[in-house]
Amino acid sequence: MDRLRAAIIDLPDGSFEVSPNRRLARAVRIAAIASAVLLVGFGVYIPLSAALQGKAGSALVGVPLLALWIGAGWFIVSLSRPPVVKADATQVFADRPLNHQAMPRSELALIFRGLTVYRGRYTTWVRSYLFVAKDGKVRIVVAAFWFPDEGMTALADRLGVPAKGDFSRQIRGRIDLSSA
Repeated sequence: MDRLRAAIIDLPDGSFEVSPNRRLARAVRIAAIASAVLLVGFGVYIPLSAALQGKAGSALVGVPLLALWIGAGWFIVSLSRPPVVKADATQVFADRPLNHQAMPRSELALIFRGLTVYRGRYTTWVRSYLFVAKDGKVRIVVAAFWFPDEGMTALADRLGVPAKGDFSRQIRGRIDLSSA
């Protein structure tokens, strides 16, 4: 039971959040920082090497590129933070760097472990935690690799809803609550 309590962080404002997988979050952050350092280092190298060779025109062209690479590095690092799954007295939130999802806490029927489709370069099914409303509609989707199962189970306990599923069913937006 202590492990379940450790998976939930109580915040001073009365809300609570699920603690992410710290090892994965650290690895993603280190990779993002290394990528940003390489980008900025390359961006510094171009105008500096041109200036040292006496090519002022090339050095001046490299300065806007440096600014672009600094911006790209900042963007990569800012996108590398793990999502935050948080609940307060009225809402349940899932915040990711470019995506915010929320639903009323009173509408939450269950947290389901299932597969959701991810469309990128290739279409694939991703293990996800699905926050399902009382009408069966999936309102919040969170990739499972960011959070340990104990954390989501503890969150479901704190919210007073069941946590069901075993990441084997493919879900496309709705769940029949009678069969879940």
